[in-house]
Amino acid sequence: MEQRAAISFLAALLVCASSLPARGAGEDSQIRWSYDYASALREARATNRPLLVHVTATWCPACMRLERTTFVDPKVVELVNQLFVPLHVDADRSPQLAKQLAVE
Repeated sequence: MEQRAAISFLAALLVCASSLPARGAGEDSQIRWSYDYASALREARATNRPLLVHVTATWCPACMRLERTTFVDPKVVELVNQLFVPLHVDADRSPQLAKQLAVE
């Protein structure tokens, strides 16, 4: 995904998140990441929800910032868990998958 498209997507995600009601106690406080591409893709197809793919690497400061800020925001967590099948890809551990997803 191009950087501009990624920024636009995240901005839209945050705008949508701001309209969600407050979360109750006992609800998930973290994004329910899948770490297996094949099973995440099957789930996305079965539930008719889009994949939200977060490709990260230990050397990527923007990726780490997303994980420290955006992906811990309760409204974002709720929105992602409700509307997407979240997939976490570590480009260092899965370079072939990162390449397959056209991540450079």
